[in-house]
Amino acid sequence: MKKIIFSMLLTLSLIPLHSLASENVSENAGWDAYLGGDYQAAYHQWLPIAQQGNAEVQHMMGFMYLEGQGVERDFAQAKQWFENAAANDYIAAKFAIGTLYENGQGVAIDKEVALRFYKEAALAGFIHGQFYLGLQYTNGDLVEQDENQAFSWFRLAADAGDPAAQYYVASFYQKGVGVVQNIESALEWFQQAANQNLADAQIELGKLYFEGNQVTQDTFLAMEWFFRAAANGDIEAQYTLGRLYSEGSESGDILRNPHLANKWLRLATDQGHALARNELENLKRIQANNRKKYPPLLRNSLYNRYG
Repeated sequence: MKKIIFSMLLTLSLIPLHSLASENVSENAGWDAYLGGDYQAAYHQWLPIAQQGNAEVQHMMGFMYLEGQGVERDFAQAKQWFENAAANDYIAAKFAIGTLYENGQGVAIDKEVALRFYKEAALAGFIHGQFYLGLQYTNGDLVEQDENQAFSWFRLAADAGDPAAQYYVASFYQKGVGVVQNIESALEWFQQAANQNLADAQIELGKLYFEGNQVTQDTFLAMEWFFRAAANGDIEAQYTLGRLYSEGSESGDILRNPHLANKWLRLATDQGHALARNELENLKRIQANNRKKYPPLLRNSLYNRYG
């Protein structure tokens, strides 16, 4: 859970919400230093600006104290800067304060207070806060599990364009969780997330069209989605393609192709996929056995190189 919170804070923190062209030179220099990994320089550029009341920079100061970037980690200082930014209506800072209370960083763990800050940020339009509340109501960590509430928060973030929230909305429609089951709506939301290169959505679309359980079976459309996810480096999509080319499909739409199977399984194996490694080793054994059936070939034979 802490990793999720950290990821949300980091994502937000790395993207200035105002145009850099409109900021003074010191703030620009601070961003250049921060994004270049020189946190001490960023701190010294930003400190006077934060003291003058710039809410975005105050939030960044809080984040630097939270993570120990350019300064000694100090949760009390982080909380103070987050509170300053929140007082200046920087809604992401309210979410950040919530994380302090959820994780007991500089304060006693207080789930009710954490939830209050999360809701304040989410109701003010903070998309990551809306998504995070959806997760909370789904998993029942901070609050009692409530699928209807979860769907409502996911839907707010999804309408604002968050791909992960769109994926969850699609999944809820697909399963009829927290909302009446609607496969057409599920497909629409999966596709919105997939078009933003969310690999989980691309793979789910691939599976739906490949299996044809809830939609009209379409092997070629399925493969298109698998390819898009695999091309973006998704390990599960690479393994899926490797296995499909290794075994072929019962329908005959996908023919066995050891060369392509080798390619995709190797990519997945290089990322540490255990099943892909096993499949690749099995494929090598099959190819080795097949070679024994044929007479020796010339040294430069394409078969020797790719067969």
